[in-house]
Amino acid sequence: MVRSIVSSIADRATRCPTWLERDGNRLVEVRGYSVAANLAFGILAATLILSLAAFILVSTP
Repeated sequence: MVRSIVSSIADRATRCPTWLERDGNRLVEVRGYSVAANLAFGILAATLILSLAAFILVSTP
């Protein structure tokens, strides 16, 4: 039970979206996240890290 939950979470965490893009006359499968998605994830991560750092700095005497 726990092993299946952990493996499903790990599978979702490592899954990468794929789509087709045209490269000249052929279609190429592209794996990964778009630039906008990477930027959004980076902003979210930076916000979380900075808010945690600010909380620690404010709460410690």
